[in-house]
Amino acid sequence: MADVIDITKLDQKKIDKICQTLDKGQIIAYPTDTIYGLGVNAMDTEAATKLFQAKRRSKENPVSILFPSIGELKQYFPNLNSFQQKCVERLLPGAVTLILPLSPRTQFPAYFQKEGYTGVRIIEHPSLNKILDKYKVPISTTSVNPHNQPPAQNIDEIKSYFEEELSLILKDKRPKQSKPSTIIKLADTSYKLLREGSIPARKIERTISELK
Repeated sequence: MADVIDITKLDQKKIDKICQTLDKGQIIAYPTDTIYGLGVNAMDTEAATKLFQAKRRSKENPVSILFPSIGELKQYFPNLNSFQQKCVERLLPGAVTLILPLSPRTQFPAYFQKEGYTGVRIIEHPSLNKILDKYKVPISTTSVNPHNQPPAQNIDEIKSYFEEELSLILKDKRPKQSKPSTIIKLADTSYKLLREGSIPARKIERTISELK
């Protein structure tokens, strides 16, 4: 049975417990600025395997990676060109998933990449970002639902889906959005909208057009 931790007010004891849980290769559920997410150590292949088994998700459908800051993200993506860097800086943090080209120097498990690209997020959530900043590596981010089921919108729904698979459920008092993030794939000088979510397509188009 998963323990529930209120992260509205964080202390070192709570942060240590969350980080230790991730270090052990276990799965946590956490709030974001959109819908709830499932997290494991993004460099731990065994933990990622456990996550995909819980979600009944195919390896051909990778999940994204959550970073605490743009500075941290850039350490893993030193290959981004000027256009891509500008998009990162203008669109993140926020309710957007960017699909970025991987650097040859960056080695994420196959569960997080496809055809040389990886999805990334930086969320607007101070408490969670404080935890992520203390953890040694980024974590996974994917909706809290088994394959073909609607994403969980509250703690009870999280438990109904993954009571046995989760070790920790993080909660706060922030209102949640019912829509997931908007997904954008960045090429060298252009982009492709893969999913319209919390951020409308017209706003994305306007923002990116201002960068060129």
